[in-house]
Amino acid sequence: MMDLKGKSIAVTGASGFLGGYVVDVLRARGAKVVGVVRNPLKVPDLAERCHEIRKADLMDPPALKAAFTGMDAVVHTAALYSLTKGGWEENFRPNQLGTEHTFEALREAEVRRVVHISTVGVYRRQLGYAHEDDPKLELKDRFTAGAYRTTKALSEALAWRLSADYGLDLTVLRPSGIYGAHDPNFMPLVRRLTRLPLMVVPKLVFPFVYAKDVAEAAARALECEVSVGEAYNTAGEARSTWEFFEAWKEASGKGPALALPLPLPARIAYDNGKAFRDLGWQNSNLVESLREVFAVEPA
Repeated sequence: MMDLKGKSIAVTGASGFLGGYVVDVLRARGAKVVGVVRNPLKVPDLAERCHEIRKADLMDPPALKAAFTGMDAVVHTAALYSLTKGGWEENFRPNQLGTEHTFEALREAEVRRVVHISTVGVYRRQLGYAHEDDPKLELKDRFTAGAYRTTKALSEALAWRLSADYGLDLTVLRPSGIYGAHDPNFMPLVRRLTRLPLMVVPKLVFPFVYAKDVAEAAARALECEVSVGEAYNTAGEARSTWEFFEAWKEASGKGPALALPLPLPARIAYDNGKAFRDLGWQNSNLVESLREVFAVEPA
């Protein structure tokens, strides 16, 4: 068991949505968190929450090496996920090249321990109940699976290969769709929908996961030596989108005047059992998590 208190841990993408949660969870454990960011001015209070801020772009390997120098571990959260930026090149540069540069910088800075944030989107089969060893996407799947999922699958495969080549101690986390405060994608969409007078909610099963829970998984992975060389699904509970909107309404007291469920015969779920067993990880209560979010960022 690795005690994170006093450990120097760099977080790439610290000014981003998930990265900010990782910073706070590590800081709560007493780690000396170094935020590695492209633009230090993006989140004004980040400097107060981090032990240190180091400026580095994923396309600048020397800057990444400097940012990682002296670190005990790195949590690599920086990547592109956007509802509006779906082009191949837009996704390939940060997700694939960014990972290549990050792992090269880890080797150059002589940092062995790394947690890489992937996604459940790397699985070729999305309907049903996916396990960690299920088949993953490849380059040939780019036209059917899309740029984000394919580049993340390639990114993860590269992370495994480079960690083996460079002698790194790698853990991979695969979260599902993430919600939380300061999310630039999913949460603003839900807010707009819940403010409509009439809302039709597709009633399909999809496991939304709280960003704080993913950050907790990253911290637990660093703490648990058994996680080295392993990948973990860190998805939310298999709930219907209708249940999510009901929880949203309960937590916020807000919602459309009339909401109608639209049943769809689709179930997307992931086996989290390995993370439960190895990391002692679990999902937070959905309503309570949303209340935490709304305390920071109103519904």
